[in-house]
Amino acid sequence: MKKSLLFIMLASVQAAFANPDTSQTLPQNGVNATEQAIFGVPNNPAYPYTQPQNEQPKPKKPKAIDSQEIKRLFRAAQEGNVVAAETIKKAANNGNRDAALRYGYLAHTGKLPGLGTNYATAMKAYKKAARQKDKQGNEIGFYANHLAAYNIGLMYLQGQGVPQSANEAYRWFKIANDTYQEKKHNEVFFPAAYHIATALQTGVGTQRDDKEAVKMWKAIANSNKSPEANLAYAKMALAGQGMTPNSSIAIDQLNEAAKSWNMEAMLMLIKLYEKGEGTTGKPNKVAVAKWYIVLAAASKKYKGKAAAALSALSQDDQRIAQKEANVFLNNRSILPDPFDYKAPLYENPSRQR
Repeated sequence: MKKSLLFIMLASVQAAFANPDTSQTLPQNGVNATEQAIFGVPNNPAYPYTQPQNEQPKPKKPKAIDSQEIKRLFRAAQEGNVVAAETIKKAANNGNRDAALRYGYLAHTGKLPGLGTNYATAMKAYKKAARQKDKQGNEIGFYANHLAAYNIGLMYLQGQGVPQSANEAYRWFKIANDTYQEKKHNEVFFPAAYHIATALQTGVGTQRDDKEAVKMWKAIANSNKSPEANLAYAKMALAGQGMTPNSSIAIDQLNEAAKSWNMEAMLMLIKLYEKGEGTTGKPNKVAVAKWYIVLAAASKKYKGKAAAALSALSQDDQRIAQKEANVFLNNRSILPDPFDYKAPLYENPSRQR
């Protein structure tokens, strides 16, 4: 009886293989259509594998976008490309600080497609760019991106989306400058340093400190990027503000400012040379004529004074003054654009005389 039952079971199995169910078509790999839909095509068709429920697939890490691609997307977003702006936003959310900075800049300046000016979004993006974390992911400050910190300072200075606060502006400018100095071996970040020096000199935003203001103006002037700093340092040297009066330092600084076509510096030089300060103690009429000629090249209102200054010279001195003015004009024939200390930044300004 047992043998008969075993025979019947074997026969049933053979019949099953001999006459498969045609409702499920076997593909070439040996896995039926139902299995293929559930499991996909396994490497070994004979042993279809399912991932245990307690093993979750690891999420794929988003592909990083390099700096050149961020710049390209940024330009496209400025021209109104919504997809480019969204891609920058995603990169920012994934930890790209440059993307966060640029997204904030778009919102800050009214160039974010579909949104326009949005100070709340700008502030959020800037803080994301500036936020610094330790290895454990704990927030430890905002010293990660000096440009973002600088832009936040501008927002507080001008009351853009936040209550206007000179104190908060000063704090963020300090963060921006300190962050830059740490990266650049103590070189000052001149836009932020300009606001810091102004606050120290005026006492608006922090306690007034003329000596510290002089140090800051001097540091900015030495960076050779800010004629405004040269001018401010010269004025403090002349007035003996925060330092011993020194007309020689003032003249040196005014000449540096004049190289960038700072007309106020040129006019101050003329007054000093007329008095003979910082030189031999006698009026320097050749230098006076030189600077009036330079000023006349930039503005017609100085042509009469240039002619009068030349007529007061001998023919030899006239030639010297004209030659010195021509050398200046030939070397600096283009008037540089003034730097806007109220405008946000998305990259380091390249301002070199």
